[in-house]
Amino acid sequence: MLKRVLFAVFIFCGSTFAQETFKAGEIIVMFKNQGKNLALTVNEKGVKTNLQSVDRLNSKYQCTDMYRLVKSPISSIEGLYVLTFPKDKDMLKIREDYAKDDNIEYVELNYQLKIATTPNDYYFSQQWNHDNSHLQSESAWELHKGSSNVIIGINDTGIDWEHPDLKNNIWVNPGEDLDGDGVVGDFGLPTSGGDENGIDDDGNGYIDDLIGWDFYSNDNNPMHSSTDGTAHGTKVSGMASAVTNNSIGVAGVSWYCKLMPTRAGNHNYMYTSDAVSAIYYAADNGVKVINMSWGGNSLSTSLKNALDYAYDTKGVVLTAAAMNANSSSQWYPAAYNKVIAVAALNQDDTKKSNSNYGSWVDVSAPGINLWTTNWQYPNTHTYIQTGATSIASPQVAGLAGLVFSMDPSLSNSTVRSLIEDNTDYIDDVNPSYAGLLGSGRINSYKTLAAVAPPAVPQNFHIVSVPANNGPYEHPKLMWNANSEADLSGYKIERKINSSGSWITIHTASPGETEYLDLDITRERGMNDSKAYYRMRAYDTVDLYSAYTPTQSYSFSGDASFKPPAHYTKKDIPDEFALLQNYPNPFNPQTRIAVDLPKASHVVLKVYSISGEDIATLVNGQLEAGKYNFTFNAGHLPSGIYLYRLKAGNYEAVKRMLLVK
Repeated sequence: MLKRVLFAVFIFCGSTFAQETFKAGEIIVMFKNQGKNLALTVNEKGVKTNLQSVDRLNSKYQCTDMYRLVKSPISSIEGLYVLTFPKDKDMLKIREDYAKDDNIEYVELNYQLKIATTPNDYYFSQQWNHDNSHLQSESAWELHKGSSNVIIGINDTGIDWEHPDLKNNIWVNPGEDLDGDGVVGDFGLPTSGGDENGIDDDGNGYIDDLIGWDFYSNDNNPMHSSTDGTAHGTKVSGMASAVTNNSIGVAGVSWYCKLMPTRAGNHNYMYTSDAVSAIYYAADNGVKVINMSWGGNSLSTSLKNALDYAYDTKGVVLTAAAMNANSSSQWYPAAYNKVIAVAALNQDDTKKSNSNYGSWVDVSAPGINLWTTNWQYPNTHTYIQTGATSIASPQVAGLAGLVFSMDPSLSNSTVRSLIEDNTDYIDDVNPSYAGLLGSGRINSYKTLAAVAPPAVPQNFHIVSVPANNGPYEHPKLMWNANSEADLSGYKIERKINSSGSWITIHTASPGETEYLDLDITRERGMNDSKAYYRMRAYDTVDLYSAYTPTQSYSFSGDASFKPPAHYTKKDIPDEFALLQNYPNPFNPQTRIAVDLPKASHVVLKVYSISGEDIATLVNGQLEAGKYNFTFNAGHLPSGIYLYRLKAGNYEAVKRMLLVK
């Protein structure tokens, strides 16, 4: 879905515009050349960089500290730093002056990002989001329940990782798990059975990051604040992957996917610098999915670069809340084109009243009256009924985790397409928001069913059919049609004799159940050679079934086999030509011959007599030669059809007659 990145610094909430909040006394700076010209010293005399113009600015504005934003050794962001100043300084003026310096690529204020609120004033209900009218979770879980090898990053305000419905699904960093016992929260010295030795054992830049990292407080315990009454990250986590089938609490979209806590905020806000650091950390430490139930209106280059790194370099699926202002204005990170933007729905699939919407939204998910994990002061592990886009988004993250669990080889772009292409249509109940709530409401079962490869085509066999003249026969391949809704078709392969190589000779449509191979002819009673055939089905995401059992067809070896592509150079024709199909009339297959005197971009299409586009037999660059293309009309009614060739500047049209 097309998304546009806007340069905006205002939040639209209801009907009121308000200037975006940023952290006083901080800017984010990207130095050119990855900061390789820096020689940083920070002491009581100030901050020196060995860049004279930057040092003058540091002195002018009384810069008090400067540090690399991301500790991981990623060369493309080695020049990304946070600079701090007295909090009473004019940060807009500071940003303006630093941005003019030739040593600096860009400068940003450290914007505050709002957490998507999760109100709890709703009537009691069960987890209706899992039912057969919505996610169809029970059917999906019959296909896969999630794998502990798939990690979902929760970039939020921290997680109550001791919650009994979360603890067993919390990720444990194997590089810091000194005793290898996989125990969550095994804090303490090794002498007392813990894993904290004060050493960065895995060399990722973070000491004793046993279960993630707290970027807000800069320590190794990503638990939310003891005064954080929202417990936002805990609520989000339960939606994605609460421990399921354990006789207590709630079910997550995934049963077993691991959760990596990265605390980047507190209560209802976080800063860009912490969010960015958390994204790099999660991407570098093995997550397959990152959920971000927060956002803001301002374009942040640092945030975009972090998301690009996670998506392009690490293959991470990114999900984010569309936010809750009942607005079509774009919110980030959801509006970035590499992020799945998630709107929230009521139980009847109508838009939740405060959910944002727009052409930049990719999908919608349930977002009201949903049960999930919670924490209450002073230290109570509880459950809560809540809703918002922040609760909708982690359901998409959990679904992405299920897809990766089912097929770990899939790319993040394929996982995203599977989720977006297998939603349920909701525009009919949202006429005022048609096209503004993404492709529809997510459906876990439909998505996972699309991941499963098609079944092997059944009853694949060969019969002989008479040729038009004389004592000759062709092999007709027949099979039963598959029933998958996402079936794209079938690939038929052939080889000549047992020592030959398999080649694809035909791509059949989902509705076809037979194929007449006109390239193979035998005279009755002569069978000194063999053609071997096999086929398999494939679906819309190019998942293939296993092959059918191989079938053979005996034929005369004397000039009975004709290659389907071009001949040798001595057979290169002198001029372009589109020849009459053979046989004609035909049922159900015929061959169309094309002569190419030189290499050309060739388009050969079949149309109905009314001009409807029926089939494309070729669309691509071909070398010079003589070609034969097979057209199968098994699924079409009798009648006159047109076939049109365009090769370079040459164009021709002919008619053919299908008689059934």
